[in-house]
Amino acid sequence: MRAEPNPGARRAYTLLFLLISEMVEQLGTDGALEAVERAVEREAELLAGELRGSLSASNPLERGLEAYGELMGSIGAGFEVVERGGSSLTIRVDHCPYYEALIDASIDCGYFLGGVCRNIVRPLLEAVLRHLDERLRLEVEAVREAAEGVCILRLSLNSNN
Repeated sequence: MRAEPNPGARRAYTLLFLLISEMVEQLGTDGALEAVERAVEREAELLAGELRGSLSASNPLERGLEAYGELMGSIGAGFEVVERGGSSLTIRVDHCPYYEALIDASIDCGYFLGGVCRNIVRPLLEAVLRHLDERLRLEVEAVREAAEGVCILRLSLNSNN
């Protein structure tokens, strides 16, 4: 059984989601999403720069997986590659501190988690991957809807770029 990640990190995520909820109330959905988009792009540049020198894989898809693993592992997420194809990987996320923080913040996870994944987590991961290699793509195939659920993602290498 996997140990619970640092409770301080979970508390920080809870605070983050409460802050985002306040932003939505104050700025409205569009204004809050615009602020989040700007912050995501700035953070992606910083993270990509940080990761560039530490990634060891030479294959672009494996390099993308290594970056994904570093980013998600550092937040305390538990995930596993469940399928490997020639130009894609399917990843199952079993343990997500973001999901748990939404529960702690008493936010409707079924609705809001999809929004967090679509508007913050996925765009951040995609932007970091894009900074590392323009061909890398991340698609969310399923978002966790219950405590016993999982998220399913597909990391692929687009050969059209």
